[in-house]
Amino acid sequence: TAYEKHWTWVKFSKLVERSRLVKSSEIICRAWDEANNTQPRDLTWNLMGMGNNPQFRVKTSEVEFLGKRFVRCEHPTEPGTLKGGWMGHTAGEWEPVIEQLDGQRAGEEIDLTLRSAAAKQTREIASVVGASNVVEGVKPPPSEEQKRTESPISIIPADAKYYTEEEVAKHNSEDDCWIIVKGKVYDTNAYLKEGLHPGGNASITMNAGEDTTEDFEAVHSAKAWKQLEPYYIGEVGVKPSSSSLSDVTNLVASGVGEVVKEVVEEEKNKKKVYPPTPTTGNVDLVKHWQENKDVYGDIVLGEEAEALAFDRMWAGASHPVDDAKNPLGCSPKKWIPLKIEKKVPLSHDCVLLRLQLESPEHQVGIPVGQHLYLRGEWKGRKVMRAYTPSSLNGTLGAVEFVIKIYFSGANESYPEGGALTQYLNQLNEGDTIDVKGPIGHIVYENGGKLIIDKKVRANPVKKMTLMGGGTGVAPMLQLIVAILSDPTDETEIVFIYANKSEKDVLLKYTLDRLEREHPKRFRMHYLISKAVDKSYESDIAKGRMQVGRISKKIIGLHGFDTSKDGTSVAVMCGPPAFEEDACIPALKELGFMDEDIIRY
Repeated sequence: TAYEKHWTWVKFSKLVERSRLVKSSEIICRAWDEANNTQPRDLTWNLMGMGNNPQFRVKTSEVEFLGKRFVRCEHPTEPGTLKGGWMGHTAGEWEPVIEQLDGQRAGEEIDLTLRSAAAKQTREIASVVGASNVVEGVKPPPSEEQKRTESPISIIPADAKYYTEEEVAKHNSEDDCWIIVKGKVYDTNAYLKEGLHPGGNASITMNAGEDTTEDFEAVHSAKAWKQLEPYYIGEVGVKPSSSSLSDVTNLVASGVGEVVKEVVEEEKNKKKVYPPTPTTGNVDLVKHWQENKDVYGDIVLGEEAEALAFDRMWAGASHPVDDAKNPLGCSPKKWIPLKIEKKVPLSHDCVLLRLQLESPEHQVGIPVGQHLYLRGEWKGRKVMRAYTPSSLNGTLGAVEFVIKIYFSGANESYPEGGALTQYLNQLNEGDTIDVKGPIGHIVYENGGKLIIDKKVRANPVKKMTLMGGGTGVAPMLQLIVAILSDPTDETEIVFIYANKSEKDVLLKYTLDRLEREHPKRFRMHYLISKAVDKSYESDIAKGRMQVGRISKKIIGLHGFDTSKDGTSVAVMCGPPAFEEDACIPALKELGFMDEDIIRY
């Protein structure tokens, strides 16, 4: 700074005797400056509403769970606007806590009798659940208004049933599905029978028998909490029972050991330092890589990189997989962290991510027509989204994705940008991404065999009219490559691909090359809402690209006709308005039956 100061994060660890940690009621972290001034104990505000920089204090207490004793740590507040923390349990309404029980000021003597009383009171609060009468030091039951607004984690019925994680794990199938969300157990079977979930039943059953808190919060709004309530059946855990202190101390000791091991491992695996990736406005990722060759190296970018990716994709699609020799690299039941092996810009806002599987022999194990979930954290919140890989199972040892980054400030319709794509944009080679799957309701097998919601269509498909909007190209590409790479598959394909402008068209080199090399079985037609430059002027002149929106006329002109025997189908993937307001009405007017209209 102007005052010749600099700021940095400092990581440190300290070994503590187990007995001291168990018996303490508070952990305090405080710092001194070079003049031996230390931080004040209490958080206070001045008249101008500015807070001081006090000691960081974590309240500790013993609690019982699964028949064992644990040390529960409570921070002053929860992140962001979440409710909780010892300073006050209503977000945004924290109160300055001036305590006389713990945390002596400089020069003060500790009154051990008061500390003992405080610890006893804290433990009483932690052990009383669903009390019907008001005990000193215990908060009264929540009001009806609180029940409507508080997250379910804070509400435990007095007659609640308790289930161990092992009991919940037994209900782990599509026909018998329980899930855990924020420590609460839900029997979702009745909901699954209704088939009303927007993402399909598979997005629930993939977590059957497991704790799905992070996944649930990553994709659902507050409204979904209310929809969970009818399916609540109890809590995770067991009712309080006696347990030896050694269980707690052994647990604490092992935890400290793990922290020390993590610090040592971190030091060993120090990664290359990358320049900050652009985050807002009209970003050009290719230009950013070129300007930082000293870090990224002189690597192939843009269309040349897409050409190399095409060769890998085609080689993998043509490579037979032996399930006995090539184990699965992903799981639909748990998140697996995969390391980024390569990150390469293909255009100004599109990158190719190559994730490394466990070994060079592993396959990703994804049926054609299905996708994987990627998960990350953006602005303090877990986010996840389904992506279809550009590589097929034969690409052993890795899985590749083409990701369009939605930057904040780049599109006035989405000023905040895309949460997960911006998270992915900040990652570099050597970082890891949580991956889960496969999941989906569509499966395509060779020879036109199409399976929808586990039901095989009566007749093999002979003609496919594919319609994609924007990033909806990814599942279409997977389907196209699977069909064209199989010389015994005679299915014919037309792909009508719609975008806002020329610069938004993804994977054009790949699609054009597939059409050029398979003219009898595959045909492309591009749509753009408006022409902003002359980059694809020749395609417009040849009629391969036109300015306009998808319509009955365009589908009728470029797509296949419907068939009475169900051998001609229409498959679509894009924004809801693209599918519901444009594609589906047009297809029905052209005579397509509901069962022949397939939505990703």
